[in-house]
Formats: sequence, C-alpha cells, structure tokens
Amino acid sequence: MAKNNQKCVRMSDEILDIVMASSGDGFNDKFENIVVDFKKTIPEREKRLKVLDVQIADKLKDLNKIEERIRGIKNFEFSLDNIRTNILRINDTTKAIIDVSQIIKTLPVASDKNEIQKNNSKKCIS
Repeated sequence: MAKNNQKCVRMSDEILDIVMASSGDGFNDKFENIVVDFKKTIPEREKRLKVLDVQIADKLKDLNKIEERIRGIKNFEFSLDNIRTNILRINDTTKAIIDVSQIIKTLPVASDKNEIQKNNSKKCIS
C-alpha cells in the first residue's frame, strides 16, 4: 500500500505503549495495523452489539416479570398481615366474651320477672 500521507500525531504515554505493543515492524506499521484491524472488525462488533441488544431486551422483560411477581408477593404479604391482625382482634373479642359469660354464670338466676323487679327495687332502696 502506498504511503503518501505524512502526519504528526500527539498522544499520551498510555496510547504510545498500546501502539508499540501491537504487531508490526515500526511505529507507523503498528499504528496502521491497529487502524486496519479496527476497520475490519466493525461489522463483527456491530453484529455482536445487535445480539447483546436482544439479550438486554430479554433480560429487561425477565426483570419486569420478576418485579411484577414481587409486587404480587408484597400485596399477598400485606393481605396476610391484615388477616393476622383481624385474627388477633377476633381472639381478643372471644376472650372478652368468655370472660363476660363466666361473670354471667356467677349471677343468680331469677325465676320470673316479678322476682327480678323485687331484687332490683331492693338494691335501689338499700
């Protein structure tokens, strides 16, 4: 290949080290090999990028499904917590009912309305 162009290039030490580590006889040859290799591999890298884009899209779909499942689990957990709270309230209410029924069992039983009224009036007079 004819080399008709002469250019002066400024670069950092890091870039110079990369160029000098490449294959070739001298700086110009090494630099040219890097550029040509880059040019030749563009289609392959673009193809790989398309594959990666598809994989990323698939992973995003998976992520959305997982997030949806997590939301469902959190809603289920919230519902279970509400059920637990209601069961505790029912338990407390049941204990209160049992306590009241125990108290009621200790009360004297009147045989008729007149006797109840007499007992009530005695209590009021005393």
